[in-house]
Amino acid sequence: MRREGFQGVSFGIMDAVITVLGVMIGLSVTNNRFVLLIGVLTAGVADAFANAAGMHVAQETEIHHGKGEVFKSTIYCFFATLITVLILSLPIVLLPLKYSIYVSIGIGLSLLVGLGYFVSKINKKFKPYKLAAEYLIIGISVGIICYIIGSLAGIVIPNI
Repeated sequence: MRREGFQGVSFGIMDAVITVLGVMIGLSVTNNRFVLLIGVLTAGVADAFANAAGMHVAQETEIHHGKGEVFKSTIYCFFATLITVLILSLPIVLLPLKYSIYVSIGIGLSLLVGLGYFVSKINKKFKPYKLAAEYLIIGISVGIICYIIGSLAGIVIPNI
């Protein structure tokens, strides 16, 4: 895969994992599979389109990219985001709710570690373990913050 393809894929995977884990962990306080699945899927699909549009505009603003490169990065970013969202959503459908969240978190954090490794292989100035740790810290931090937000919302906004 050429550099522009990897840029779109890596951006899509990173953003999808962060978005899905944040939404999933934040909504997990509802203990409602339907709310969780709809929340993850709608946010994930919107995220895929937003990522593709953002990647497209970012690539267009850089003078050195041709139309083919811009299109390729846009498409790769969209499908990387969408596929990652679907992969992380699958446990919600297939497993009991309390286990599905943990499985999705495990898959998501594993994807972040793998992404850190592959990015460090493309860009040699990063050490694999440092980049993987950085990506894990980002993912875990988002999960903690979103869990706190979801928990506080559950306290402040009573069930209707």
